[in-house]
Amino acid sequence: MTGETISHFKVLEKLGGGGMGVVYLAENLRLGSKVALKFLPPHLATDEEAKRRFVQEARAASALNHANICTVHDIDETDDGQLFIAMAHYEGETLKAKLASGPLPTEEAADIVRQVAEGLAAAHEQGIIHRDVKPANIFITKRGRAIILDFGLAKLSGSLDLTKSGSTLGTAHYMSPEQVRSEGVDHRTDIWSLGVVLYEMLSGRRPFEGDYEQAISYAILNEEPERLPDQTAFVEGIVQSCLKKKPGERTEDAATLAGRLRTIAATSTESVTVASPRTKTPWIVAAVMALVAVVVALLLVPRLTSEGGAEEPTVLEGLVVMPFTVRGDESLEYLSEGMVDLLSLALDGVGGRRAVDARLIFGEINRSGTDINDLVAVRSLVEKLGARDFIMGTVMRLGPHIRFSATEYDANGNAVVQVDDEVEEGSDDPVPAIDRLAQKLLASVVSEQDEGRLSVAAMTTSSLPALKAYLEGEHAMRDGRYVDARTAFEQSVDLDSTFALAWYRLGAAWGWTVSLDLGRSNVLKAAALADALPDRFQKLLSAETAMFRGHGPEAERLYRSLTREYPADAFAWAQLGEYYHHHGPTFGVSRFLAKEPFERAFELEPENT
Repeated sequence: MTGETISHFKVLEKLGGGGMGVVYLAENLRLGSKVALKFLPPHLATDEEAKRRFVQEARAASALNHANICTVHDIDETDDGQLFIAMAHYEGETLKAKLASGPLPTEEAADIVRQVAEGLAAAHEQGIIHRDVKPANIFITKRGRAIILDFGLAKLSGSLDLTKSGSTLGTAHYMSPEQVRSEGVDHRTDIWSLGVVLYEMLSGRRPFEGDYEQAISYAILNEEPERLPDQTAFVEGIVQSCLKKKPGERTEDAATLAGRLRTIAATSTESVTVASPRTKTPWIVAAVMALVAVVVALLLVPRLTSEGGAEEPTVLEGLVVMPFTVRGDESLEYLSEGMVDLLSLALDGVGGRRAVDARLIFGEINRSGTDINDLVAVRSLVEKLGARDFIMGTVMRLGPHIRFSATEYDANGNAVVQVDDEVEEGSDDPVPAIDRLAQKLLASVVSEQDEGRLSVAAMTTSSLPALKAYLEGEHAMRDGRYVDARTAFEQSVDLDSTFALAWYRLGAAWGWTVSLDLGRSNVLKAAALADALPDRFQKLLSAETAMFRGHGPEAERLYRSLTREYPADAFAWAQLGEYYHHHGPTFGVSRFLAKEPFERAFELEPENT
């Protein structure tokens, strides 16, 4: 089949196969992208039940849209009647292959199973039960995302159950007691199977063993698994709760299981206090950055230090970029918040202004319910944020053009600059117009040195899909949806591997979802591309680098410098507080000094988790 063209897919190579399908890598000739084609094996072409299961797999997966569930694009058949499913192609390996090297660290195992649980929760909400959760059906991408595969045995709510009377479906070691007894199943059978998977990941062996299927079935129905070696009572409790013989005694649902798995990092330390994602950040970043300190230091520290020491920063006037109003094309809605992120990056530090952090802007809009088109209300909001000037604007589709209009107002609400620009006819890439808009906004005050810093593309990416994904990630980060943010940032760097800011933010997202090893590689990527990082992020990395190299006084000075340069940046204040709280004693500094910067951070962002 390799080399053949089927529909609009060119088959490139065979990837693998099993009893219910053979998978090939193919190229979508219309889009130029890679896909995976799963074919029903020829010997099952006349098996009506197998064909129904194959179609059911496509129906089940295509009904779901989740980052941890394999995306199904279509189901079709060849000219000679072979059924196939076109689905997303991922780089990586199955969990089964990964486990061939032995058990995984607790945090990594918990993170993988948490992702699977979140995917299953989405399926269960749609009335879809997988019924064949096992390592071979869990794919781990190179970036650490867990993808649920093979819904071939899935039961759709209200659909025909394809299990024959008196038969069982699933793989013996991972079947729930009710599956073994050929009874009716619900979402809790997936909870059981996922518990078996977690047990195997932590111990390197399955909880129920036997030399033949009947012996395995007997163990599932009658025996209790051995305790996990070297695990806390909390971890043991999570696994045992999944492996209760009676469905009603198990963890109640996949979402609850995912929530419990998030706390494993906190409960596996001497202190059992469950820390919030934000308060765990410095520990995670510390572990990541300590390993790359030399790389980052070589790239970044010289920018801020010299033989005579760095100069103290000048406090700049605050500038607020409001969300833009989008008209005429719903597909451009991402630019409403996106313009805040992009123009703030371009304008920050230029022309005597410091762009107010987008999180503060959106937080105040949400608290106050401010109408972004009401000049009086916006002026009041800007005043609350301690800023002076502000920018309001629109993005409008006019036939083949995308037109941008922006107005800068002073503290009295007087328009001081009015500019517009548009994307050239036939183009859907707005970045050049945004760059030109930024240049026009500051045309009267921008210096020759600053002109290059006004380029959004230089600080982000020239790839529009990568930029869209990055903006989605920033939106998710502001909402505290770190898993969604991680998925979006992963997509962004997949599309543009030179996108330094996306690598940096991906490292943070991995840190907040507790995966040290994967965070490390992302920080390395950001460090290697540090020239493209905006000034603020370079300085944050420099402060962290000084701390992790053991230069406590230098780290404190740099963090203090950041809070003076960015007095309305809650993140900079929080980082200073976390330095004192988590690392101060190491450098002979009282951790109680964290009180002042933490209080300042909460004043700026009262709803910060």
